[in-house]
Amino acid sequence: MSERRRGAETQEREQERERNSMQQAVANNGVASLNLKTLLDAYERQLIQTALSAAAGNQRRAAASLGLLPTTLHEKMKRLGLVKRPPAASSPDAAQGEPAAAV
Repeated sequence: MSERRRGAETQEREQERERNSMQQAVANNGVASLNLKTLLDAYERQLIQTALSAAAGNQRRAAASLGLLPTTLHEKMKRLGLVKRPPAASSPDAAQGEPAAAV
């Protein structure tokens, strides 16, 4: 399975969990227990994830499709916890950009 497809499946599962948790909260406690900010953040997160998925991860195209500047999209992604950090370097050589020695 390709890396892109696995990422899309993971994203779909996260969106489904988020929808289910929102529906569960509404069913258990009523809409009054959910504040507007929480609902808006969840909706905004879903819109951004959908736009990124449709743009194959290209943030500039996703921003354009949402009518946002790329910098605005990036700030929203940071606020909503959607920015992925690069993987940690496994060795000091990797952190300096030098290839690891073959064993």
